[in-house]
Amino acid sequence: MIKTLSSLSGRTLMVLLLIWVFCFGKVRRWESYHLIQWDIFEYYSYLPATFIKHDLSLKFLDSEKEDSHWKNLWTTPQENGKHSVRMTMGLSFLYLPFFLVAHITAGWLGYARDGFTLPYQAAIAFSCVFYAFIGLCVLRKILLKYFDEVITSVSLAVLVFGTNLWSGTLFEPGLTHPYLLMLISIFLYLTIKWIEKPNYKIIIAAGFTAGWIVLIRPTDIIVLLVPLLFGILSWKQFAGRLNLFWKHKLHMVVFGFCLFLVFVPQLLYWKYISGHWIMYSYGVERFYFLKPHLLSGLFSYRKGWLLYTPVMALALIGIFLLRKFAKDLFWLLLIFTLLNTWVLLSWWCWWYGGCFGMRPMIESYALMVFPLAAFIRFVWEKKNYLVRSALAVCLGFFVWLNLFQSNQYSISVLHYECTSKELYLKAFGSMQYPANYEKLLKCPEVEKGGWEEDSHIEKIWN
Repeated sequence: MIKTLSSLSGRTLMVLLLIWVFCFGKVRRWESYHLIQWDIFEYYSYLPATFIKHDLSLKFLDSEKEDSHWKNLWTTPQENGKHSVRMTMGLSFLYLPFFLVAHITAGWLGYARDGFTLPYQAAIAFSCVFYAFIGLCVLRKILLKYFDEVITSVSLAVLVFGTNLWSGTLFEPGLTHPYLLMLISIFLYLTIKWIEKPNYKIIIAAGFTAGWIVLIRPTDIIVLLVPLLFGILSWKQFAGRLNLFWKHKLHMVVFGFCLFLVFVPQLLYWKYISGHWIMYSYGVERFYFLKPHLLSGLFSYRKGWLLYTPVMALALIGIFLLRKFAKDLFWLLLIFTLLNTWVLLSWWCWWYGGCFGMRPMIESYALMVFPLAAFIRFVWEKKNYLVRSALAVCLGFFVWLNLFQSNQYSISVLHYECTSKELYLKAFGSMQYPANYEKLLKCPEVEKGGWEEDSHIEKIWN
């Protein structure tokens, strides 16, 4: 610990944490009592249903739903009278320690122990910053494998202040993405360690971590590209990786078994609720892999990833610089980024509801931080005052823009899902609502979820 704090990157992490906690205390998102709702409520509902209602079937909804917090929970009624939660339970395990602390202390502090009063809201919010910071600590260790203290420090600072990770932890705490950033960081670290020196401790930890990632967000199964492609630069090396897996085939069996074990509680829950070991709980909502909204997802005024998080454009360029600075990661990042973007923007609700920018991209920053660091190093090594100054100005502007627009989003100057080109341009650089604000909104209900030809999507919104 002392050695970490004596390094520039270690001190940078501590400063980031102090600023994070200070701003977290200023924003106090939990005080509105509106934190545990929508998607967060879906992930969280397993805890109060188990520890407070003692009824995972949620049959109590039939009598209580209209007069309680539970009226905001989206469920799928089953023929047997039970209700299934739409989201999987993986995130609830990460909430659990904080939930238990809140549940124990709520009574002491004079709050109702119902799972929704202030201690519970604050616990979920704090858990988000806690886990995100652990993710940064792990990323620091991996970054230092390829970059020096300065590049590592700058990259971590830009990751926090220059991306929607900031908004995701302060204004939208509790959603999956900062938690997944931590888990993906850990999985990358364990992969590197296992490839360097295979052993059972690491492969067991890696199996549970991978299972946890997929249980929280099944589309993140593409994280399994990490052990498959890390360190691969040629077909010969790829064949060598497959040989490594075969040589340690018992490790692979253990990995798969541990991954499966993580899913056992979910499978048991589905069996209990529906009578089936596997069920699809999202109803008519689905992916459209043959027609992803790539341009809208990347550049639209509603949620364009590169419009609201433009610093990631530097990371995309940096992927091709990895061949010079971190060649182990080149093919992994190239293939992962292409596949991840395609999958995420194929979801029917490609803008992912109310959020700042393209929130499902946040977890991918556990990998994208490396090409970002490669870009920063490439420019910094030019040792030209003007070039370095241009880089500093560029990064500074992106950080300012992210922080400013996050604040605009927090008061709905930038609407959570209805921002149009006209609204964006009129509100740029201002914390005031533009004239005729309501008329400038362009909401997705009008566009039938972005798929004119799909009548079932229209039903979802209407």
